[in-house]
Amino acid sequence: MPLPACAMPITHDVTRRGQHGIALVAVLVLLVILGVLGIVVLETISMELLLSGHHRTAVQAFYAAEAGLAEMQVRLARQGKEGFISDPAAAPDPHWTAYLLATSDWVPEDDPSFSPQATNYIPTMQSLRNTQIQRNSFQSTLSYWVKVRHYTEYDAERAGHRPATPHYQDLDGSQRLHRPTHVGQVIYWGYPTRQTTQQVRFTTRMPTPYFPIEYVTAVGQMGSSMVRIHVELVHPPGPPQVAAVYARREVVLLGPPDSVSGKDACGVVASLPSLVVSPSGRIQRAPSLEGMSKQSQIVIDLDQAVVRLASGAMRLDSRYMNGMFGSPSQYGTYHRVSHGTRPALTLQNGLGYGILLVDGDVTLKGHIQWYGMIIATGTLVFRGEAPGIVVRGGIWADRVIDLNGHVTVSYDSCQIRQALLPRPLRIITWKEE
Repeated sequence: MPLPACAMPITHDVTRRGQHGIALVAVLVLLVILGVLGIVVLETISMELLLSGHHRTAVQAFYAAEAGLAEMQVRLARQGKEGFISDPAAAPDPHWTAYLLATSDWVPEDDPSFSPQATNYIPTMQSLRNTQIQRNSFQSTLSYWVKVRHYTEYDAERAGHRPATPHYQDLDGSQRLHRPTHVGQVIYWGYPTRQTTQQVRFTTRMPTPYFPIEYVTAVGQMGSSMVRIHVELVHPPGPPQVAAVYARREVVLLGPPDSVSGKDACGVVASLPSLVVSPSGRIQRAPSLEGMSKQSQIVIDLDQAVVRLASGAMRLDSRYMNGMFGSPSQYGTYHRVSHGTRPALTLQNGLGYGILLVDGDVTLKGHIQWYGMIIATGTLVFRGEAPGIVVRGGIWADRVIDLNGHVTVSYDSCQIRQALLPRPLRIITWKEE
């Protein structure tokens, strides 16, 4: 029996049309999703490119700051050369500040810590006291400026120094807090007493042969990016200055007429003993030899002293040396390895300015004048001939022996300082902003 028209089944055409409609909706939804994803991807790529650009300029600014720091390190050690930067005062000035500018458009407002109480020098080839703003960097390709000043008690207090939590040995007799206008004493790096063998920070009321700590801020700029690096730099202090002649094991000075004086020849610091040996050492001296001799309470590590100063030194490869080493305006550092299979070094009839470092034994023969420091891990032998051997500065050795006479050694803190100034400065703290 045929079904009525209203009861006829749904045809396949109707079903297909419904499926097509659903598919169309799905496609439209997918297109919307893809469009949204595309926008997100484009925005992400744009953001990544933007961040990448910022990162690139930030890295470039960092390298510019590093370059400024490197130039300042070099300039602080260019004793006797063009571009040397140092405090021109006779004694370290707590308010000394100097700027190194790679561009001439720098203004004091660029330095948030600019202080009108400071000297604010912009050193030039002609004057360490110049205050006129001008480019004084060795280069103009990178954009940076650098400030150097002596590290003071106020700086240490800002970093957390208190009597209960000391950052340095406070030997200036005052523990009061300080202010930006009264920054206190300069803080030095070296050996605060003759019983100290470790290099430390300290203040003092008395003149000292050691150098102030230098606080350096290097600022690099690239586009809108700026990076600040803060470091503390120290000049190498060398071994402790305890006498005109220090010997770890033995001093034998029997030749007439020898002369050894611990009185500072340049009159800056207090007098030292003429001869000092370690607690187990011994001294044999001619009765006519003037000056005080004593046994020290400390043992100086001569091997470590040589290692600390040998970096970048000129190597002495010949067994016999004479002639001139350095000059009055350019002190050098000279290093000789004289142990194992290598014979001892002999210096004869020479003139030297700077630091003589010997891993092993060394003989000074004939007529020699040396201004600065002589450090030997082995035996130092004098074989002087008229007019003799003269050392102005200081001597450190395992053993010191003279039997011939004609030897004059005078402690001179200024000559030691001149010898140490050209040595590379070392970073002891580092911080980036």
